[in-house]
Amino acid sequence: MNKSAYILLIPIFLFNLNFSYSQSYNFFIKKIKAFVFYQEYDSALVYLQKAMKKSPDDYKLYITKGDILLSKKNPNGALNNYLTAEKLKPESSKYKLAQAYAQLQKYNKTYEILKNLLNQRKTSLYKIKNNKNFGKFLETEYWNKLTSEFKFSSYENILTDIDFDIKYENYNNALDKIDEYLEKSSRKHYLHYLKGKILLQIKDTAAAMKSFENAYRIKSNNTDYITAYCSLLILKQKNKKALGILTAKYKKLANKPNTIKWYGIAMHNIGKNKRAIPILTDSTLKYLYKDTLSYYYLAQSYSTEKQYLNALKAINKAISLDKNNPEYIFLRGEIYFKTRAYKVALKDFKYITDLNPTNGKYYFYLARTLLAQGYKYDACKNFKKAFRLKYMKANDYMLKYCNN
Repeated sequence: MNKSAYILLIPIFLFNLNFSYSQSYNFFIKKIKAFVFYQEYDSALVYLQKAMKKSPDDYKLYITKGDILLSKKNPNGALNNYLTAEKLKPESSKYKLAQAYAQLQKYNKTYEILKNLLNQRKTSLYKIKNNKNFGKFLETEYWNKLTSEFKFSSYENILTDIDFDIKYENYNNALDKIDEYLEKSSRKHYLHYLKGKILLQIKDTAAAMKSFENAYRIKSNNTDYITAYCSLLILKQKNKKALGILTAKYKKLANKPNTIKWYGIAMHNIGKNKRAIPILTDSTLKYLYKDTLSYYYLAQSYSTEKQYLNALKAINKAISLDKNNPEYIFLRGEIYFKTRAYKVALKDFKYITDLNPTNGKYYFYLARTLLAQGYKYDACKNFKKAFRLKYMKANDYMLKYCNN
């Protein structure tokens, strides 16, 4: 085995991949959001305490802590934090307080708060009905009183019907209802967004992208709309258009790792790997530590820059999270192949041809690896398979190596 192959097989513990991050307030906020996203609430609470030491009067931190405690089935703890947020900023946590009181079965207090919010048009019956934290409150006389004093709007009724269709996978019915409503009121941005999500479910990505674009055009500061639209633009290789949007909104998106990762992916796709690497490294190692797509594109960027050790570490992480993704295993095999670690490359390429026997690219790289090891007969068999599967690069190799 040559030197470069040997280096790649050094045990992973030899790599020092720790990063010294400044313990800034924004860092804590991103960590909290990541842990909440992955429902690792105890870890989120650790960083919340750190953030509170740095900014003890930030009411948003108490709301976040209340939300976490409510998710952990601790409504008393949640209530105390929402009340603290209210003291720091009046009217900031009323809806949250109503949820905590509902969990504590103090339904009269829930009713009074919600009635006041409905009068001020700060919430809606639809929003209340679809919030699981209100639970048994929706079975009480207090809920009946609210629905008699305030009526569901036609928009809320259509959303309720659409939710029912989605729940039972009646996607065509849901799309018909959305289209019918949008004909009368085309600027309902959430309906465009919801339509896009349904279209993704039925794998019509082109139509989904158009719907996400409509939602974004109507409400361009909504980060969910930005993420949905730009991610599809990037997956469709419209990287420059996506980068234009993401660059313009970068400050607003700074604390949104799941959106910023697409910025890094787009940078990789246009060949700016040196800019992509720090963005994707920041996303994966600090925040999106279970996001396989981030690790995959980080590995691609490292590999393009010939930083093979880092590339291998990133793709191994992706594979550990998604063990049977053939493209991830292919990329690892390609990294091994580039560094002449042919035995392990061969193992990966054989595995993915078994996993996905209709992909000509996989047979082509299997054949090249066999050829590099001197197995010409077996290599030619696989070049021919690749060519039959319309991987046209195989033809040149067949003409060069397989005619005698």
